[in-house]
Amino acid sequence: MLQKDKIKSEELLFIIGNGFDMDLGLKTSYKSFVESRYWPCKDRLIPKEEVDRYDSEECLHDVLHENTTAKSWYDLEAILAEYATIQRGYKPGQGISDNMKNRAEQDRVVYNKIIQSLTTYLSKIQKNKLIDNSMAAILLGVLVNSNFNIKIYTFNYTDLSSFATKLGISQPLDVTYMHGSLNDGIILGIESNMDFFPPYRYMCKEYSPHYQSRNLSNELHNAKHIVIFGHSLSPIDYHYFQRFFHEQSRENMTDADKKHITIFTYNEESAWDIRDQLRFMNNKRLDLLYGQNIFNIIRTDGSDIDKFSQFCRSIHEREDFYR
Repeated sequence: MLQKDKIKSEELLFIIGNGFDMDLGLKTSYKSFVESRYWPCKDRLIPKEEVDRYDSEECLHDVLHENTTAKSWYDLEAILAEYATIQRGYKPGQGISDNMKNRAEQDRVVYNKIIQSLTTYLSKIQKNKLIDNSMAAILLGVLVNSNFNIKIYTFNYTDLSSFATKLGISQPLDVTYMHGSLNDGIILGIESNMDFFPPYRYMCKEYSPHYQSRNLSNELHNAKHIVIFGHSLSPIDYHYFQRFFHEQSRENMTDADKKHITIFTYNEESAWDIRDQLRFMNNKRLDLLYGQNIFNIIRTDGSDIDKFSQFCRSIHEREDFYR
């Protein structure tokens, strides 16, 4: 067992994604937003037959409508990324026509409307009652009340501190909002490393006035204990995680390099998806990731109650999880 005074000086990095809010019982997914009355792209602006007849390009509004209706694709950031990186005949170094600029400005109105509507929707949703016996609620309380120094990085827009208050947690939280917040302005869009069409730079997250420098990559590198809850580790966020999982899967690691990594995900299917992402990020060396770290995946659908209880005890008793 580790000494109490030593544990107090140790950091535990807690990274949360949308699955955390959903485990609390909140309908914060893009799918729920699209299916709500707040979604502004329920109907087409230009009839499909008219677009086909004149061989014209779909506007952003109709692309969002088509993808979320006909294709049932609800990943808004992925749709925006695909739309903004279509070159439309443009090649770097060439001029951009007035028609291209005008279309981009028309699309900007739609983009801003999406942000406004999503902000309104989530502001309403976050006021709903929380499931106080969910794994997310219990884990937050266990971590905050532990002897670890907890640093929280959230990819959600919702107010985590207000959730803590609702759950009876009085301690202040050290929270960094990766993509902005409902209080300060949300950041929705594409990454700067994408080859986006220049007139759509307003969709780039790093161009947002709400964007601030984040230190997650270095925090992952330095932390000994990492808990990830409800984050899909999808390719759009590889730039935050790829270096870390690659480092923790290298050969000839020493005991000093070993880390405690616990990932919470919804069910067996999402656990397979997590393993896929980890495999893609670490040159297919899951064997090294598993073998050289204390690594666990815990499902929140009820399948891993015993593992969850054991994990909470390990945090409370300051012991290694599955030593």
